[in-house]
Amino acid sequence: MLVELAVTGHRVGANVELLDASIAFDDRGVNAGRLERRSFVAVQASDDGAVLANARDIGIEREAARARAATATLDAIALARSGLFAEARDLLEKHEKAARAHASDDAELKVQAEEMAKLRKTFAAEAKALAAAQREIARKSKGAPPTPTSSPPRASPAMPSAGEEGLAIKASHARAVDMMQPQG
Repeated sequence: MLVELAVTGHRVGANVELLDASIAFDDRGVNAGRLERRSFVAVQASDDGAVLANARDIGIEREAARARAATATLDAIALARSGLFAEARDLLEKHEKAARAHASDDAELKVQAEEMAKLRKTFAAEAKALAAAQREIARKSKGAPPTPTSSPPRASPAMPSAGEEGLAIKASHARAVDMMQPQG
């Protein structure tokens, strides 16, 4: 589990309490029942560049970047399914840039960035298809507002996720969910 924290500046040498957490969960792996874990994390504030550099854990930073990319992918897919294609593309663009900035030595993060780029293109195509379907409905109804004598209301066309584009979205969704699941 990753918990992203942000703290304000502290005077050099001050103890900074970052996390005091209690987590309760059911262990289904070995059927151990309800378990609880407690964790407390504190650090000492420093302005020494070497101390700060040694405090970084590249492995954790990579996992956090991957988790942010996976979360953005899932959120973007949810937005697109709601018809909010522009918001989905904006979210993917922002997180794709962040992933590429951290992906120089992380093959998995590079793959996630490429997937986000493909999804952006897919969502652009789907937005066009949806707009075309809506124009066709408007053309057939001649843009007239519904009246009691007009035909019964029809549902808007569904997000056109058929064929390869739909399969690509499902595959991206599955990989993002897998990334968010506990490993091992």
